[in-house]
Amino acid sequence: ALAAGPPWASLEVLRAYRVKVENVGRMSYAMQSMTWTVKSFFYEEEAAAQPHKQQEWKEHHFSLHVIRRHILESSLYSRDRDLRAAAEKAMEFQDPAAEWDDDASAPIPAGAPEESREGAGRTERDIPEAICDRAPDSVLASLAGFVVFCDPALTPPVLAAAMVRALLIVGQNSDALGLFEAIFVRSRKVQAMVTTGKVPVDFLIAVKDHRAASVVLRRLLARYESLEKPELCHLLDHLLLREFGTVQHCRDLVLSSPLTQDIVVYCRVRTRG
Repeated sequence: ALAAGPPWASLEVLRAYRVKVENVGRMSYAMQSMTWTVKSFFYEEEAAAQPHKQQEWKEHHFSLHVIRRHILESSLYSRDRDLRAAAEKAMEFQDPAAEWDDDASAPIPAGAPEESREGAGRTERDIPEAICDRAPDSVLASLAGFVVFCDPALTPPVLAAAMVRALLIVGQNSDALGLFEAIFVRSRKVQAMVTTGKVPVDFLIAVKDHRAASVVLRRLLARYESLEKPELCHLLDHLLLREFGTVQHCRDLVLSSPLTQDIVVYCRVRTRG
C-alpha cells in the first residue's frame, strides 16, 4: 500500500523511516547496549541455538518494489498500444529461472549473507530487458532517489542497469559510476548499455581489470565503420591504447585479434582519402 502512490510520496516514506530509525538509535543506544550485554550473558546458549532473523521491512526491498512497479506500469499501462503489447509479450515470455542468473560465473560478494547466496534470485524479481529499454526517461528520473536505499549486491541485474540509467538521467554521474562498478561483472544488461550508448564508454576504465570490460570494448570497436571520427579516435587512443593497452586480457581479446588489423587498414585508407 505504501508503494501504491506516486514516487515522491514513497520516497518521503523512506526518508521519514530512516530519520526515525536514526533518532531511535541515538536515543536508546546506551540502553540497548546494556540490555544486550545482560541478555548475552544469561541467554548466550539460547541465542546461539536460534537462527538470526532480520527485520522483514527493509529499505532495500521497499525501494526495489517501488522501482519495479513504476517501470512495469509505465509500459503495461502506456497509452501507446504497441508499447503495451510489447510489454505484455515480454512479461509472458520472461523466464523466472534466468532472472537473477545473469552471469553464472560472477563471484558472490564477500560477506554476503547465506540467504542472499541461495534465495536472492527467488525473492527479488527482475524486469524484462524489453521493458527496461523502453522505460521513459521521466519515469526513471522520478525513481533515481530510491537507488541510494538499495543494496547493489542484492539487486537483480536488469533492474540495477535501469538504476544506472536513472542516475545518469538526473546527472548523478559519480553515483552512477559507483553502481556500474558494483554490478558490471554480473549484469550483461549494463554491459550492453555501454555498446548502445546509454552508459558512457569511459565507465569501462573503472572496470578494466575484468575480462568482460575487454569484451565490451571489442564490441564497441567492431562498429568502427559506423562510428564518427572523434568517437573512433577516443576509443582507440584513450581507451584501447592508454587505458587498456597494458591489460593482459585486452591484449588477448582485442589487440591480438584480426579486428585490430582491420581497423588499422580502415584508418589508413580513410587518412589517405
